[in-house]
Amino acid sequence: MENYDVIVVGGGPCGTSAAKLAAEEGLRTILFEEHPQIGLPEHCVGMLSGTKTGFLEKLVELMEPRVVRHKITARRIYAPSGRVAEVSLAHTGALMIERNIFDLELARLAAEAGARIVVNTRVTSLIKENGVVKGVQTSSKEMNEVQGKIVIAADGIRALFKGIALWEGMSRQNQMIISGLKWHLAGVKDVKPGVLEFHLGSLCERGFVTVCGFDQETCMTDISSESDFDRIKSGNWALSKKLKNCTVVRVTGFSHPIPMGLMLEKKVKDGLILAGDASGFNSIDQAVASGRYAAQVAAEAIKAGDVSEAKLSKYEGLCHKLNTEDKEWYTLQFHALQRYFGLPDEEIEKKFGESWPNVI
Repeated sequence: MENYDVIVVGGGPCGTSAAKLAAEEGLRTILFEEHPQIGLPEHCVGMLSGTKTGFLEKLVELMEPRVVRHKITARRIYAPSGRVAEVSLAHTGALMIERNIFDLELARLAAEAGARIVVNTRVTSLIKENGVVKGVQTSSKEMNEVQGKIVIAADGIRALFKGIALWEGMSRQNQMIISGLKWHLAGVKDVKPGVLEFHLGSLCERGFVTVCGFDQETCMTDISSESDFDRIKSGNWALSKKLKNCTVVRVTGFSHPIPMGLMLEKKVKDGLILAGDASGFNSIDQAVASGRYAAQVAAEAIKAGDVSEAKLSKYEGLCHKLNTEDKEWYTLQFHALQRYFGLPDEEIEKKFGESWPNVI
């Protein structure tokens, strides 16, 4: 059985950020990623919201320049009829990034700091002694059991209903997850680099579609299914006109919980910390920040020789502070839109009015 100070489960932005800081703190750190490659498959369009987590800017500066596609300058909301409300985001510092390269660069930085990264290896269960997490079992024959002082579970959104959060009874009962397809499109009309679009209405079951323009003719959009995609292309919505003659370049997937941005009430146990999407966060910014906070608290606990739930509870306080700082962005971007979910297009048109400048 191999021994480490910190075992990180999951190689997304949260896990690699945790591994990087843990290694920088002098802790013997190992990270397990179930997929064969860090960064793939991509799970989001790749957006850093520009919230006040100052280390993110410094982190991006350490990466290859091609990580950043462009700055996000505006948020644009479309009513079903095509009416538009827009607000500037130029002051926020929000960025559109190449998500897969961003993840690879974070993994590189973690490895350079001294963390060991093991891909194509799934964590199958936790090892416990007297109720205290002491390590993990994996799908690897060579590393079937690995012992650690603290496990940081950054195993993503699906952990809420099939990962460590569920195994430990920390998930929310009847957690709902919305999943769908993410489309990279060329030949699109009327898109603008740096403008983040939200199209509201009955155009899809989800109730809204996000469009992120990469240049004047290409974009990424999250339309839930092929049938919705075909229906939108042949429909009369504002988005239909944009996509009428587009070409599909690539299709991947996305998923997010409902409601969004609602953290789990309990995020630590003896020897265990839940971080990133696995604890209820929903952005790259929050994933990186919570991963760093998890590693920070883990380092303090290990150096103090106390990995109890009480000692690790400092992490929950840091998460609450982070969620409060990020609340404005998510209230404006998603929560304000949720009041339109499931409404007929006619009702959305009635509500889509003078109040928009106050909620977008």
